Amino acid sequence: MKIGIQLLKELILIILYPFAQAIPLPKEENPYNPKKTILFVERWFNPNPFHKVWLHFLRKKGYAVYIVNFPIFKGTFEESAEKLKTFVDEKKLTHFTLVGISAGGITSYLYLQHYNGWEKVDKFISLGAPLKGTPIAIFISFIKSGRELLPSSNVVQEIKNEEIKNPKNIYCISARFDEMVPHKRSHLHSTNQITLKSVGHNNFHLDTKKTYEEIIKIAENN
Repeated sequence: MKIGIQLLKELILIILYPFAQAIPLPKEENPYNPKKTILFVERWFNPNPFHKVWLHFLRKKGYAVYIVNFPIFKGTFEESAEKLKTFVDEKKLTHFTLVGISAGGITSYLYLQHYNGWEKVDKFISLGAPLKGTPIAIFISFIKSGRELLPSSNVVQEIKNEEIKNPKNIYCISARFDEMVPHKRSHLHSTNQITLKSVGHNNFHLDTKKTYEEIIKIAENN
């Protein structure tokens, strides 16, 4: 797809976000005998209902899919990682693929590193996650978790300096151009690094089918 069209879609998705909360989308039960289980983690002001389109896409293909959002204005990233552990335990999830969307990737990564997440997770996929921080977080630095997204924060420095557990089962997926999380800030060393031709942070995880086809490919890879 031409870059100009993708940038236009990115702009439209940003504009529509405040209004998207009113979009009614039908709920769908997970398959009775799913192929695999996939858990998506968001960390933003509100859940983005556009993700439900992709939950529907994956469920139709036979996957059990869950999504959880930990509002970014409520608590630190370490606290959100602990809440993720509680969610996983309550749902009794095991042997699943964990997908962290944007800031949700940091919550997911801390869960794996600090809360024995690898005992239950088979693979971790980060989608445009600011694992090395992002300068644009200055615009939400009025909240503590926003400051934790800055490249100089203690959280980002801890991620940088501590040993990565199970790097061979970590997949860092990024867009070739991401205005919010630059490509070089979304990949961890020693992990599987994948760059898609998509343009735009929101377009990458809200409106690009290739992103979710890649998730299926990784989930199915034994």
